[in-house]
Amino acid sequence: MSVKVLPAIDLIRPSAMERHSSEPPSSPSLLFHQRTTSPPTTTSPPSAPQKRQIVVVLGGSFSGAHAAHVMAKILPRSTLILLIEQSSHMIHRFVLPRYSVYPSHEHKAFIPYSQLLHNNNDAHQHPSHCESRVIQAKAMRITNSHIDLDRPVKGFGTRVPYTYLVYALGAKLPGFLSSVADSDKGSSTNWIKSLQHKIAKSSKVVVVGGGALGIQFASDIKERFPEKSVTLIHSRDRFLPLYDPEIHNLIHDRLKLLGVDIYFNERVTSSLTATEGLHTVTTSSGLEFECDLQLNCTGLSYNSTLLASLSPQSLNLKNNCLHVLPTMQLADSRYPNIFVIGDVADTSALKNAVSGWFQGEVVARNITRLVRNPESTGPSTGEDELEEYTPGPPVIKMTVGRNTYVYQKPNEKTGEPEIGFYEAKEDLDAACTWSMYGADTEDLFA
Repeated sequence: MSVKVLPAIDLIRPSAMERHSSEPPSSPSLLFHQRTTSPPTTTSPPSAPQKRQIVVVLGGSFSGAHAAHVMAKILPRSTLILLIEQSSHMIHRFVLPRYSVYPSHEHKAFIPYSQLLHNNNDAHQHPSHCESRVIQAKAMRITNSHIDLDRPVKGFGTRVPYTYLVYALGAKLPGFLSSVADSDKGSSTNWIKSLQHKIAKSSKVVVVGGGALGIQFASDIKERFPEKSVTLIHSRDRFLPLYDPEIHNLIHDRLKLLGVDIYFNERVTSSLTATEGLHTVTTSSGLEFECDLQLNCTGLSYNSTLLASLSPQSLNLKNNCLHVLPTMQLADSRYPNIFVIGDVADTSALKNAVSGWFQGEVVARNITRLVRNPESTGPSTGEDELEEYTPGPPVIKMTVGRNTYVYQKPNEKTGEPEIGFYEAKEDLDAACTWSMYGADTEDLFA
């Protein structure tokens, strides 16, 4: 393991990916996901003749949007690909803490889908090979052949059929941030502005939860408003326990330098619904903290209900995620044409967009194989055989203050964890993410 302090240029390279803690990576050094050649683990879907094969991606966040983006380039021209997403824009979730504290960037958090599947020839943008479409609607029910929507859409009404389904509904943000997932950009940006105002007028802030979200909120608030009291309460004994211990040390030291008060091994026992107004937060050991703003950064809720209704046995009751095969197919032999990616997939991978990104690529190639040859099965030992996903080593990039990223990635030569800091921009290079998903960066208000 090594610790480095790098300039931004060392991590921001013109490669297939970009971003931070849960964001898709930007450098080839992060492309460490392996493919295995173990025995076949799945069966192929029925090969009954159809007039046209329809691939539906349900959910347009990082993993779903990327899977759709890749499939639009590689599926046969005869295929129709549909991305169904209830929001008008892709929510760039990983900039929400920053934009909730530093104003004038909130519009950059919502990326239009307009060019995701119909792109030009820039580095991350390729022409669409098949007909594709983004549908703004909410899925209400999934059957073995179609999806029922909450409203009629052109060409389908309220029922969209599918040959293959990619379920990528991910997880809901913690309570106070869930409101940002509105149906239109205007409402969502106004919500962020209202949170900016609440943070600015507060004097004593308590952040509950020491994951990436809580760390980013606490560090940004304290750096922008050093006069405020900022307390971070974490139920674990260290930050990011799934990563190398050194990253905890760097984050801890940076937070202490900023002046954040940190409490480990403490669980909040008072209400997690109270957020504003003068009140007292109490913990399991009896500590009390008076505050006028409480930000609860815990309690991700996985959006598995829709698919679990179709396949109850696929639901892991311990974590509410969906069991999958190594090929990312739903672990239910009745539905080999359904794939699950992202946070809602029950794999050993870390719950972040790096994992979802690679899962999306594996699924895109597998569905393309199945579309071309419905009898495909097994691992990636031949041209038409299915590929298996294997998680890579831990990778993270997240902010600890306005101009500081902390990161962990595998060393390109040794594979050992490499940990350090490098420079961050105030808007966290939002335009790079827009470009990745084919959006026009000339108008970030679109």
